[in-house]
Amino acid sequence: KNDLNYRHIPVHLISGEENRILALKPGARSFLQKPLDNNQLDALFSDIVKFHSQETRKLLVIEDNELESSQVVKLIQEDNIQVTIAPTGEKALELLAQHSYDAVILDYTLPDISGFDLLTQVHNDKNASVPVIVYSARDFSKEELAKLGRLSNSVVLKDVNSLDRLLEET
Repeated sequence: KNDLNYRHIPVHLISGEENRILALKPGARSFLQKPLDNNQLDALFSDIVKFHSQETRKLLVIEDNELESSQVVKLIQEDNIQVTIAPTGEKALELLAQHSYDAVILDYTLPDISGFDLLTQVHNDKNASVPVIVYSARDFSKEELAKLGRLSNSVVLKDVNSLDRLLEET
């Protein structure tokens, strides 16, 4: 995942050890722990085929600031990427229940729900495998960063160079 020539290739990890967080942090699409049954293998291969045959990738941007969300859309918008913007946590949960997304960019500060509560709901629902990138200007404590580390794939703090890092993470 560190090589720009190959980082777009989805990685699925099967291991005898419980290293889920260690596998998903660098960008693995899925993690399964041995021993596997036929249903788990069928689901894995179905996901691989579905992902490979998918021509358009779907990205959900959860951001209440219109200027910030438009910057993210301009940065990421390509022919094969469909970006949907949710201005509130409630709208984001509604969209996540109706559609499947390949990734989510979450602004931690929302008007109707705390970023942590929304992240927890996304993680606990059927969307636990969806990579979530927390994109925020908030200054997090060490405890908050540890909690976010368990529930999200990465945390990008908004600053001068953050849009480049956000693009790389996405």
